[in-house]
Amino acid sequence: LELIYYHLRKNNIHVIREFAPEIPGILADRQQLRQLFLNLFTNASDAMLKDGTLTIRVAAQTEEKKIFIEIADTGTGIPPEILPKVMEPFYTTKPEGKGTGLGLAICRRIAQEHRGTFDITSEGIPGKGTKIRITLSSTDQGNLIGLMDP
Repeated sequence: LELIYYHLRKNNIHVIREFAPEIPGILADRQQLRQLFLNLFTNASDAMLKDGTLTIRVAAQTEEKKIFIEIADTGTGIPPEILPKVMEPFYTTKPEGKGTGLGLAICRRIAQEHRGTFDITSEGIPGKGTKIRITLSSTDQGNLIGLMDP
């Protein structure tokens, strides 16, 4: 993840972290979740190009044993007519040679394999950006925050 943080800093993309004070752990494949976050941070960075804001929020609902992760950017957003297609394998809005169209499909699969959900919202308006919401089941073991550290 250090590489993406370098790219974010280089492009003057401000990162805001809003983590609840007590986040329970999760039982998960650490490498898969790292891949999920790397894909999402890279997509956000690509959408913002320069001088944007990436907000990462993590909250928990202990009664239901759920962890909520939201990753929001101030990039170009996803037009409404394209939004239903962006999680299809090999669908990309990036220029040829820039993306494979697998990133979001892989992210959704990883979330689902961890018995979670993966949702995307976007108004398709430049500057309004895109929000990704991931819900995962929590446990008394594991450490989610460490996965998002550089």
